[in-house]
Amino acid sequence: MDILNNLSIGSLLVGGQLINKDQKAVATQATNPVVQTNGSRYSAGIKITSADPGNSYGLPKLSSETTFSNPDNTSQISQLLAKNHAIPPIKPQLGQQYGAPVPALNPGQRLNGGMIRLPELAALGESYEQDIRQYAQLGFPDDNGQYKTLDLTGFTDKKSEDLASINLQLKTRDGDVINFSLTSYKGYGSGDDERPASFTGTRVAFEVDGDLSPDELKQVEAFAQKINQASEGYFSNGKVDIGDLELSTFSQFSDVELSFLNDADGSGVKNFKLNYQDDVESRSIDVTLNGDQAQITIDKTSLGIGANAQQQKQALQEYLTLLEDSAGEVHAEQATQNLMMDTFELGFAQLTTEAEDAAREHSQKNIPIETQALNQKVENALAGLPDFKFSFNSLIKRPNSDVQPNEYEGFKLNLSLKTHSYKYVENRTETISQKQNFHLTGAYYTPLEGADEPDFANQNYRYTELDRVSEKITQLVTKDNQLILAMSTEQGEFNKTTQEYHEGKLVDEDSEFSGYSQIAEFTELAQQENKLQTRDLLNAVMIDPYQKNKADTSQALETVNGRLIRGQNEH
Repeated sequence: MDILNNLSIGSLLVGGQLINKDQKAVATQATNPVVQTNGSRYSAGIKITSADPGNSYGLPKLSSETTFSNPDNTSQISQLLAKNHAIPPIKPQLGQQYGAPVPALNPGQRLNGGMIRLPELAALGESYEQDIRQYAQLGFPDDNGQYKTLDLTGFTDKKSEDLASINLQLKTRDGDVINFSLTSYKGYGSGDDERPASFTGTRVAFEVDGDLSPDELKQVEAFAQKINQASEGYFSNGKVDIGDLELSTFSQFSDVELSFLNDADGSGVKNFKLNYQDDVESRSIDVTLNGDQAQITIDKTSLGIGANAQQQKQALQEYLTLLEDSAGEVHAEQATQNLMMDTFELGFAQLTTEAEDAAREHSQKNIPIETQALNQKVENALAGLPDFKFSFNSLIKRPNSDVQPNEYEGFKLNLSLKTHSYKYVENRTETISQKQNFHLTGAYYTPLEGADEPDFANQNYRYTELDRVSEKITQLVTKDNQLILAMSTEQGEFNKTTQEYHEGKLVDEDSEFSGYSQIAEFTELAQQENKLQTRDLLNAVMIDPYQKNKADTSQALETVNGRLIRGQNEH
């Protein structure tokens, strides 16, 4: 008899008889409730419906068994992972529906604690695989009141699917490579007795290429602890604070690829992925969290790498404030804003090691901008960060796609800094040019006055699209290594359109446009003797898309070769 085919149409082998869905079973016992069955792809579902004498069977009983594919190489962590598959006791009640037995923890939570296995395996230095599986089966007593035990003889998987995973690849600065993964899965099958059983499991896999040093092993252990905490949080609430990983503190690692995947809901966007690369010339970070993506690349060979800590801190805070203002303007969710700002901040955290700083002081081979004019005054007149490119793309949602398919909510942001140096031998001058670019596009919904949220059911809402772009170029001119000119040009535009709908009809549309163009000379300010960058200098050199530090009057400026440039402010 093909038990699985019978289960697919809602039947179950009980006490040697095939009971169809919604059909009462004839029995000699008259003291126990009647059971009905509902087939599933894993095992039959069971429902206790009545206590009608003459039409009853014994109560269902759970039979389970845990197996290890590599029983000779288990640890306390292996036992912990096995316990994560514990199934709550069955308490039969009238009217209760029973499906396939499942553990109390969700698929991601069943991986809790598994990362602690990594340093143990790394210390052993050998490849390792372990499949920890728990089988489960609901059974009923036969005519003699006896329950059959779970028999795994000849068990064959009929179907298995991965539900959640943690995946890590580490590369050390010495070139050693570690691969480690934890995967949570479920499935069903049957043994030689053809009685179907469901199962859940956790696969553990480890590989290493190279010999890890004591310092590397120490950092692997510390990083595994960080990942374990982050993954437990993610599989509980869907959130990850990448700052808690403290990636910049692990000086032994040059490349990190980390992911938390959660496909139990089938949405395809419930995941966390991180690619982190760090070497003597650059750092790059690419993070995806539940559909939001942040990317940053930093050039460690650019001029700003040598700025003092205070100047770097000031510039970083200015950019973080800009990102915060941008998130507020497009009505970004707090989790999205946090990911954007945390990724940007991580990019500049502990950017260089002591060894790299020492090497940079004694060699200029990695510095493409060979300038002799980098004195304190020049440094103070620049944004105090190395060159970078940053982009953020939020998850795009379309809650009103059935009626307005072109509408969306979400945003994109690009921010960059690039520095160049040009020498003019004939007149002994050098020009340092620093360009900052900013571009924000986005759209969002707001409710009509008196409403708590947009009403898409009745098409009552406001819809806003905006675009804000800005570019700032700072130029410093030196002659014989002395600063003789400091000036900046900045221009930007802002476009915003808001549409208001009542009962699906467009009743109002408001468009807003503004632009500005400024030229400012701050030579006298830059020539002042200051060990640290002043607030006025910081305002003069930082890009200002929201015009928080705009001048009130136009200025006439003169360049180094005597040509007159007239600046203006347009509001």
